[in-house]
Amino acid sequence: MEFKSMKIPAWQMDTANQARGRIFERGLRALPDDVKDPQACFLCGGALTAKDTPQAVCERCNVTYQRLDPAAAREGTGYTMSVIFGLALNALLAHMAPTPEEIKARRLAPFAKGKGR
Repeated sequence: MEFKSMKIPAWQMDTANQARGRIFERGLRALPDDVKDPQACFLCGGALTAKDTPQAVCERCNVTYQRLDPAAAREGTGYTMSVIFGLALNALLAHMAPTPEEIKARRLAPFAKGKGR
C-alpha cells in the first residue's frame, strides 16, 4: 500500500478524534451499513473488488472505498485515523450519489441529438 501525507488544520484533527470517540462509545451499529461496508460504488453503481480487504476499488470508475473490519473494531484496533477518514469519505460519496434522474439521463445521453441508433 502506498502512503501519502498531508497537513490538516488542528480543528479537523480534533473533530476526527471526536468522531472516533463517538464510534468507539456507540459501536458500529451507529454507522449505516453502506458506510461500513459498501457493496457497490456510490458514484457509478459499479461492482467493488477485494471483498476481503480493508479497501475496495470500483471496477468501473476506480474509486477506492474504506471497509471496516468488524473483528478489528471489536478489538479496538479498527478505529485508526486513516479508517475514520476513509469512513468519512464513504459517507460523503454516499451523499453525492447520483439521483435516479441523473442515472436515467446518463443512460439516454448517447441517444440524444442523433448519437444513437
